[in-house]
Amino acid sequence: MKRPSIDASSGQKPGSWLLRPFLSAGLLAAFAALPGCFELSPPAAPPQNALPALPPLTAPAPPPPADIVGFPSRDASDDTEPADDDSDPYASETPDEDESADGAAPTATPTASAPSPLLALSDADLHARFKKDPTALGPISAGKPNAGALVNGVAMPKSPKWTVLEPGLAWGTQETIDGIARAIERVHTDFPATQAIPIGHISSRHGGYLPVHKSHQAGRDVDIGYYFTTPKPHFVTGNKANLDLPRTLAFVKALLAGSAIEMILIDVSIQKLLVDHAVAQGEDPAWLDRTFQVRQKPGYAPVRHVQGHRNHLHVRFASPAAVAMGRRVAGLVAVHAAPPPGTKRPAGAPAPTTPGEKIVAHRCRSGDTLVILARRYGTTVEAIRRANGLKGFALKAGHVYSIPVPPAPVRGAPLPQQQAKHPKKGKAGG
Repeated sequence: MKRPSIDASSGQKPGSWLLRPFLSAGLLAAFAALPGCFELSPPAAPPQNALPALPPLTAPAPPPPADIVGFPSRDASDDTEPADDDSDPYASETPDEDESADGAAPTATPTASAPSPLLALSDADLHARFKKDPTALGPISAGKPNAGALVNGVAMPKSPKWTVLEPGLAWGTQETIDGIARAIERVHTDFPATQAIPIGHISSRHGGYLPVHKSHQAGRDVDIGYYFTTPKPHFVTGNKANLDLPRTLAFVKALLAGSAIEMILIDVSIQKLLVDHAVAQGEDPAWLDRTFQVRQKPGYAPVRHVQGHRNHLHVRFASPAAVAMGRRVAGLVAVHAAPPPGTKRPAGAPAPTTPGEKIVAHRCRSGDTLVILARRYGTTVEAIRRANGLKGFALKAGHVYSIPVPPAPVRGAPLPQQQAKHPKKGKAGG
């Protein structure tokens, strides 16, 4: 085959000029196809079924409401426990409170409230008014939470937003009652359609030693259940599978923001769940460090770990007005410390039963608790425990328990308390 000759004057093959237009057009098309280099042609329109652009992965979470942040701004146990442990409300109360916190200063500073004008009176005037009419001084928290008394206590009212498990043991200072209600109301404001939360013991009507507890004697301690994804009418052990973390975290923040709080006892495993949720929501890490003991383990953290608080949290309100009044009239209020564990009823003390009550035999079924039985028969948890000599709160299925049922009230008859205050006149023993 004969090789093509080369033009000596141009150094090109013969006929190469015929390819020049095609080479130029190819180069231009190649440059036009390079993105961001040349805009030789308008960009193609996106297809009609294109998906919208996704938000960046690091998009910040919306901040929590500014007025609910309470402060400026041991390894957790396994979370794979049974989802629903419908235990007795106080079955895990060992121990119940952190005694080292007695008398501690409040760890949250709410909006300051005006002090009672009665505190401006002299001790002599206050003592005179107390002796004449104790109710004139309002609620009084005397002594310490584990060795105290409650005067002019306020009962926790009824509401569709909470359930009082034992109303006869839900008396507190006005500041305590208001603080509980205010925090629950805030959760319902931020989360509409929130289920009712169970409220356990606060104090008896006059305070003093309350079996099951080391504290709850001065109207400032309260046990409250957690919020769950499925409504629970009583205390249930919380875990990753059943806790409503947004509502529970909001409740803790509302407590700290709305009242003077000495401490909130929450099991370390639940603290970790709340903190992890708060971090995911963009909560201030410095606030979490100061608030939850599980973070940096500071001794001053308001949210602390004490064994026995996986099925409820324990809140101690400072109640500054009621406590200040208690100090002023301390010598006029009888304060008795809790008896040591296992102490028997002293000789001469009234029998645990009341006249006219009857004993009913109840065979325990699976799911029965002391609270359920107390409600069913119109009695109290403590009455059932006394009648059966129970040291704890666990019930055995198939076992027969004696249930003391109080007599039905007679219409128009005075209450037992009124009979004790106004006995019939006559000779002794008549």
